[in-house]
Amino acid sequence: MSDDGYIFHRHELAARLTSMLLGTDPLSHAGRSGLFMSAARRTGKSTFLKNDLIPAVEKAGAIAIYVDLWADKSRDPAELIAEAVRDCVARHATPIAKVRTVLAGVKKLAGKSEVAGMKAEIGFELESIGKPGGTTLAKAFEALHKRVGKPIVFIIDEAQHALTTERGSDTLFALKAARDALNLTAEQPQLAILATGSLRGKISNLVLRKSQAFYGADINTFPTLGQDFVVHLAHKKLGHRFAPKNMPAPKALFTAFTTVGCRPEEMEKVIEQAVTHPAANLGD
Repeated sequence: MSDDGYIFHRHELAARLTSMLLGTDPLSHAGRSGLFMSAARRTGKSTFLKNDLIPAVEKAGAIAIYVDLWADKSRDPAELIAEAVRDCVARHATPIAKVRTVLAGVKKLAGKSEVAGMKAEIGFELESIGKPGGTTLAKAFEALHKRVGKPIVFIIDEAQHALTTERGSDTLFALKAARDALNLTAEQPQLAILATGSLRGKISNLVLRKSQAFYGADINTFPTLGQDFVVHLAHKKLGHRFAPKNMPAPKALFTAFTTVGCRPEEMEKVIEQAVTHPAANLGD
């Protein structure tokens, strides 16, 4: 993604991961065991998750829930995960329950905390999800699945951050329990978990250690953007200034892109600087 909001879509990759997660890829069991992927920061991972994978999952008829555990490092990862689940349950409540929730929120300011409409509909208080002694994630996901009647894909960005707190680590086990409960008798995965991280060594700890919740799950390197992206970016940035014959060669562009670690924002800076560099050839 560039500074002007341009997004280079990766539909083929999104379709492939969606198939793996929803159990329609016969060569993958990621939908049942979990899929963990590592990628260096600033290489377009989160942009892809939000703008390509989530739409692909929803187009395939599933519900996508996204949480970034680095979005607010001052909060416990367990709370961020629980909040994402609470928000999704609330979004899929019936209209009348939503109205009651708003009214109950007003009453809460006056000292009444129970959201009666929502509790009556889902069988528990929304705010109790993921809280110590409250509603378990397994029960919350079960209620959500019953309401929407669709598979659920839970996407955790920077998942390794969950290991920084005891509650975060416990929440991973709670997610595993929820996944196992929903998938136990289903022909296709009904709760699939995709976790990504920018530190391969740390995210590997989630699947390579027997003491961790997702021991044995698949772990892959997230594919970086390729030559097609950087050629497209160059034409977008320079096409209005240079004739096609004066544009840098694709090989030169991709060499520069790999030199900056396949980071789109850094490559944009390279292109902008190259235009003003006193070289005889823009590619050079």
